[in-house]
Amino acid sequence: MGKKNSKQKEITFPQTNLVACFTLNDERVEATENKEVFLDNISIDERQVKGTVALKNCNGFDENIEVKVRFTFDVWESYDDTLCSLLKEEGEGTNDMKKFGFLLDVPKSASLEFAICRRSTIDGSEIWDNCNGKNYKVSDMISSEN
Repeated sequence: MGKKNSKQKEITFPQTNLVACFTLNDERVEATENKEVFLDNISIDERQVKGTVALKNCNGFDENIEVKVRFTFDVWESYDDTLCSLLKEEGEGTNDMKKFGFLLDVPKSASLEFAICRRSTIDGSEIWDNCNGKNYKVSDMISSEN
């Protein structure tokens, strides 16, 4: 028998196994024309999903409007809401659109579903963007293969 190789190669897996299961470009074109609230941008880093929500028709925007993301890790058996933060406007060409940001931590071996809501705190009225009834989905590709 030969000598054992003391330098065994260590196999590592990437931290990011999360993949968006929707195409933002198709949604965005329709959204900018037809929706008052919509997912503007999304990025995935490690186990975090960072997004930007656009809110149209904001000329009269005030503190009575909130933007939130409703999300679940267990296919809506339970859910939670997180408020989005108003982002500082840098060179936006129009003042009738505001952008809000959110950050969601996704547990290991979990997938994420979410929808976006614009809510009036005065009368409780809501406008939702739920990816045309399908919800936005971010899957953990490793856990979904098991």
